[in-house]
Amino acid sequence: KDDPDETAANYRRLGFDYLALTDHDRIYAAGEVRRAFKSVPIDLTLIDGEELEMPGSPFHIVNLGGKTSVGRIYRFEPERYRAEIRETEEAFKDAGPMKYYLARAKWASDRIHESGGAAVLVHPFWIHGDTYNHDIPTFVKLLSSGWFDIYEVADDMQTHGNNLGNAFYSDIAAEGPILPVIGSSDAHNTLDNPSFNCVYSVVLAEDNTQKSIINAMLASRSAAVERAPKQGFEWSYRRVFAIPTPDCTY
Repeated sequence: KDDPDETAANYRRLGFDYLALTDHDRIYAAGEVRRAFKSVPIDLTLIDGEELEMPGSPFHIVNLGGKTSVGRIYRFEPERYRAEIRETEEAFKDAGPMKYYLARAKWASDRIHESGGAAVLVHPFWIHGDTYNHDIPTFVKLLSSGWFDIYEVADDMQTHGNNLGNAFYSDIAAEGPILPVIGSSDAHNTLDNPSFNCVYSVVLAEDNTQKSIINAMLASRSAAVERAPKQGFEWSYRRVFAIPTPDCTY
């Protein structure tokens, strides 16, 4: 795993204008990089964030741009977390076993908005063990729930995951309002990482500040980009919107 400042330096070396650092359940990574480079004009906007991995939930949800950590609640105040989850579950008591997942997703969305962040539904078709990270019926409910602000339509879920994410998003979009989309590498390191520089977002923001970038995403002025893998990879596919490059593989 890279240090946050090493990650930022490697992205800036490739010409990226901004970077969201979303450690699991911790929001301080971007602040660490700002301190590390405070005397160096790296011209890279760092967006605060964290990826929530809540106890009792298979879903990962990103707090993008929040001022305070949501993950700290279940890390350091577990009794508060359990009490608030029990209270939230009451609203879903008729949902059967799905209530446990819905309650945790709703709780996360509410806490993210309270912190001033945007709630991002991420990598639903990431394979964890022998199954997808989200079960499909719950995922469909979450995508159309109105609790989330942005949908991560592409990341390092590989071919099948990104194809399924796109397909389900298109199905939901055909039935009603759609969420803005982004792409993310979900890179846990930048050296010898196949997803580094392969999946990212292009955002049409007024300026290169955290506020403007997130506001542009919320206004659907963003697009997910997935670059084509190298020839010879085990899956023979090519996305029509991909940019073929020799340095990108899964």
